[in-house]
Amino acid sequence: ITSKKTQQFNNPFGQFIYHHIKQEYYSDYLKQQDEFGYTFFIATVERAIVEFLYFKLKEIKQFDDDIFETSFRFQNLETVDCEKLQVIAERFKKAKLDRAVVLLIKTIEAL
Repeated sequence: ITSKKTQQFNNPFGQFIYHHIKQEYYSDYLKQQDEFGYTFFIATVERAIVEFLYFKLKEIKQFDDDIFETSFRFQNLETVDCEKLQVIAERFKKAKLDRAVVLLIKTIEAL
């Protein structure tokens, strides 16, 4: 995710796609520093999930009850902070995203 324009890069490690999001949605990232002293930001688990769902909204007509376990194969959901997940999703002001997050929370609570 980037606040700059969407771009795609290919290198020996693979294909990397940076998707643009509005600056107002840019939050819930942890500031890190690499071994060379360069600063970068990495999404929290909850933020990464919301971004994944946000960009999948166009592809998915309807979120089925088992989509998180069968299609997306999410793992380690017991570590997800459901309240934080919902707060982040609400910032996007997308009803379909909110519904997907509510369904994910129900999946997590059923674990």
